[in-house]
Amino acid sequence: MRVLVYDSNRIIRDNITTILLMQGYDVVAVKDKRHILSTCSKMPFSIAIIETSPYDEEVNNILEKMHDNDIYKNVKVLIYVSEIIPGFVSNMFKIGVAGILFKPFNEKDFFNRFSSLLSKSNLLPKRIKYTIINNVNHDIVFRHEESKQIVHAMVLGVSARGIRFLIPNENIHLNVGYNIPLTYMSIGSYKMTFSLNIIEVVGKEYIGLFENISSFDHKVICKFIYDKYIEKNLIS
Repeated sequence: MRVLVYDSNRIIRDNITTILLMQGYDVVAVKDKRHILSTCSKMPFSIAIIETSPYDEEVNNILEKMHDNDIYKNVKVLIYVSEIIPGFVSNMFKIGVAGILFKPFNEKDFFNRFSSLLSKSNLLPKRIKYTIINNVNHDIVFRHEESKQIVHAMVLGVSARGIRFLIPNENIHLNVGYNIPLTYMSIGSYKMTFSLNIIEVVGKEYIGLFENISSFDHKVICKFIYDKYIEKNLIS
C-alpha cells in the first residue's frame, strides 16, 4: 500500500516516512506542497498524509482539487494539523478528508492513530508487502558458531524486515531457524549491529529477519531503503 507524505518540516516528514516504512508501507515523501497533485497523478496512492492548518489556503485548495477531480478519487486523505478552529474540521470533512492526525506525536501514538483511521475507512491491508531494494552493494560480517570462522557475506537485497544475502564460502551453511546472534553492517558512516533469524535458504542465498536491532539502526536502514526507492523511481 503506497502512502504519500507531505510535511513542510523535514524532520517530521522523515520521521513519518521511517515509521511507515518500518511497518511495511510503501512511502513517497513530498518536500513542496506544489508537488502534491503532480506526484499523486504519476503513481497510484491509497493514502495521502498532508500537513495543513486553518490558515494554509494553498494546501486547503489542493485538498479541494483532490476531492473534485476523479483522478484522485481512490486516495484517502488524512490531514496532519497542530491546531484547529471552529468550523475547520467540518469543512475538511466536506471536501472528503477521511481523518485527522494531530501534532506533536510520538512514534507509537502516531501509528496507532494512523491504523485506527485506516480501520474505520476499511483500508487496513490484509497483507503487508515490504519494499525491497535489490542490487545492494553492502556486506555483512558475523561469526559462524559451528566453524568459529568470521564470515563476510554479500547483501543482495534489504527491506525493513530483513536482508537477503549470499555466502561465497562453500564451507559455511546455515539452516532455516539458525540465529546469527551478532551481525555487523555499515551504511555510509553508520556501523550497526543486530541479530538475524534465518527463514529461507536457497543454495548459498539466505533470507534473515532482523532481531535485536536498535530503533536508531532500524531507522538508518529504512532511510537507506527510502533514498534508493526514490532514486529508482525518480520522484522529486
